[in-house]
Amino acid sequence: MQHRPVESKKVNGDMAQSRYQFDRAFSRSTATSSEQQITILKETVVVTCQKFISHFDGCEEHHIHNFTIEEYLDFIERQRLTYMPHKGSHWDKVLKWAEFFGLQISSFANAMEKLILDSKPAAKLIWTACRALLQLGPENAYAFETTFAEFYKVGLSIAFLLRRNSLLTASEHLRSEVGKFFDNLLVLVRDVSLFYRQNLLGGSHETAFDFNGVFGRQRSGIILCKNNIVNAMWEHILGPQGSTHVHTVRKWLQPSDRSLQKFLIEDEAAVSRREEFTCEWFQSHLLAFTRSQDKVLSLQGSAGCGKSVLAGWIVERLQRPLGRKVYDTISCTIGTFGSVSQCPSCCGGL
Repeated sequence: MQHRPVESKKVNGDMAQSRYQFDRAFSRSTATSSEQQITILKETVVVTCQKFISHFDGCEEHHIHNFTIEEYLDFIERQRLTYMPHKGSHWDKVLKWAEFFGLQISSFANAMEKLILDSKPAAKLIWTACRALLQLGPENAYAFETTFAEFYKVGLSIAFLLRRNSLLTASEHLRSEVGKFFDNLLVLVRDVSLFYRQNLLGGSHETAFDFNGVFGRQRSGIILCKNNIVNAMWEHILGPQGSTHVHTVRKWLQPSDRSLQKFLIEDEAAVSRREEFTCEWFQSHLLAFTRSQDKVLSLQGSAGCGKSVLAGWIVERLQRPLGRKVYDTISCTIGTFGSVSQCPSCCGGL
């Protein structure tokens, strides 16, 4: 696929016909009628399809319609066979994250098919966007590392939601927020793919962009929806009073220093970069620990020797299957919140 300019007159003239065809091809309800489904994705799917056809050379509607997760994974495998990236290299990480993200999107679309109209078409468009980025090649791996790290983090959020799938339809508010989450995600991936292809194919010499600076609005929309979903889950399980207790505990866990709060928020928005192959040597030690009977793995070292970098790598590695096992991870920085004696009384009831 190559970037090509498209006359706006032709795009506008084809819009109505494309909308009709796309609606006929994709907007069909399954066992649940369309009146009962969340329809927020419908307009975004049509607009996104039109944009991709206009800006991605060789991309036609039937290509998107027939695109499957198997074809997407096969494309990534061919990328590996073609370029043979070294384990831990920038391109290796990009391909790993792209594969994980695509699989989570597939699972999410399958789970939401009866809840959200056009879930499957949205997934196909997301795979199309990711493939269009990867087709720009490993020479752009450094730029894409930030992008697919963000997609990877969204994939982790999707995996978390899917493990609690039964709660996603527990209330009208939850169903609505799940629909908004998917819609915001499609918009983010669409905007990212169009931005990068335009800049990289347009002869830009930039190798990386400030992801949060360019896509902060779209990213914030996804985070807001995710938080709303989690809060609604707590309220459904614990009731209004219990969810208030959860808010109290969260507030207590936050650092009291406002400067530190600001730093942690900015740090969350930034995607950590490690040099190629950094920390890969530790995988054998981590695998040995997970297979042992030990309960604690302690890493010690002088200030500045890389403990935090290694800890971040361990958390990231455990979020993917290790030794055919899947682990849940919790990151906590000791000393950033109040003492145990100040713990809210409601903690005991959660």
